[in-house]
Amino acid sequence: MKLIPGPWSFYKPNLNEPRPLVVALHSWSEDYRQAASVIYSEWAIANDWIFIHPHFRGPNVKPEATGAIQMVEQAAEKVSGARSGSV
Repeated sequence: MKLIPGPWSFYKPNLNEPRPLVVALHSWSEDYRQAASVIYSEWAIANDWIFIHPHFRGPNVKPEATGAIQMVEQAAEKVSGARSGSV
């Protein structure tokens, strides 16, 4: 089992077979530590699914947060890293 906190949460089961991927999105006023998202990570861990919850540059209180192109690029990088196994 691998759960990596940081500017995001990530879980990858110790399995050598393809697994489904869950990408959690936090609300606009929160960040990746949002308590409401814990249920998604717990479900992914219990079912051996890959789980990513990006920070999305935090709450939507600055131009580069949540819906900005920088956030979209950051999320795409996290998904790409999970798919390639580089995280």
